[in-house]
Amino acid sequence: AMENNIKAKLIMNGNIEADRIEQETQKLRSEKFLYSLFPPSVAETLKNELSLGEDRPERIIADSYEGVSIVFADICGFTKMSSEMAPETLVRLLSDIFASIDRIQDRYPGVEKIKT
Repeated sequence: AMENNIKAKLIMNGNIEADRIEQETQKLRSEKFLYSLFPPSVAETLKNELSLGEDRPERIIADSYEGVSIVFADICGFTKMSSEMAPETLVRLLSDIFASIDRIQDRYPGVEKIKT
């Protein structure tokens, strides 16, 4: 009976540990998703509020800046062009474009890239 009790406790502890690992994995996925969608300051605020158990933060998150420039980039004719390219060529082209944008962004502190 004592041996069964010990086995049951070990199984229960193992399940609790597996659950904790799964929860931490989910938390990391959620954080990564937040940071992929929002500027770091907004993602951090949301992460902190969500960690406090707030499913839908009540306050509006908005920052004000004196001088702002917004660049919107569109690849004209992309749909037609992509239908005529091999998938590998298309992915390489997009990778090159995004790498170029990243290099430009790295040169200017404070520049934030938001992907849509």
